[in-house]
Amino acid sequence: MSYRIEDGTYSVIKALVEKLPENSIDCNQSVQSIKTHNGGLEIEATTYKYHCKHVIATLPPSLFSKTITTEPTLSKDIKQLILNTHTWMQDSIRVGITYKNAFWQNKNTSGTIYSSAEPIQEFYDHSNANNSLFALSGFINSKSSDYTRDQRKALIIKQLQTFYGDQALEYDSYEECVWKDEKQTLVGNDTFLMPQTNNGHPLYQNTYLNNRLFIAGAETSPVFSGKMEGAITSAQFVFKKLKTIYDK
Repeated sequence: MSYRIEDGTYSVIKALVEKLPENSIDCNQSVQSIKTHNGGLEIEATTYKYHCKHVIATLPPSLFSKTITTEPTLSKDIKQLILNTHTWMQDSIRVGITYKNAFWQNKNTSGTIYSSAEPIQEFYDHSNANNSLFALSGFINSKSSDYTRDQRKALIIKQLQTFYGDQALEYDSYEECVWKDEKQTLVGNDTFLMPQTNNGHPLYQNTYLNNRLFIAGAETSPVFSGKMEGAITSAQFVFKKLKTIYDK
């Protein structure tokens, strides 16, 4: 069973930020290295160095392996694991199309689409909770990344037209995210990995650098790996580990 979050998933981020002290988040800082230092850890980022007791890394493991060095270096088994962990949905393309009305909610039709024809693979009714904003959103074939944005849009609208008729042509906006182009999702992916390869591996339940480094996040969770529930489960796991450390 799955649920939609009222006001969108970004509302979760906003709610968490509101509970944090002001200026406790630094944006636009890419971490380059994590080193043991004076009984703790030193993190070198784009323009700052940080010193702390623990680091919780929630990047996709493969991205971590290609962008961040550790000192001392991690053991061979965990290094190989994080390099060869599939980032869930890394090749996917997310698309959203807004309309003035939800014509797919009419009798004898549906906002849920599963298709083996390109480009749409799965689409859903993505209208808001109070049904005042209307959209269809979902995923298209990853091979569509070979096309331009305008070419993808034209193919998608044409396919929707076959389902809903000419009313599908009267859209308000078209948005997309090609995840493999996102620098915080994928870097230099030149090795094919089956979806969810090594997701939730037992080694992700260990700590590293003298119990100071946690490699966490959605792909590391043995429960609902790659999904939001996996990310939440991973966060709960790390919280319990840290609580045990500080309660001693």
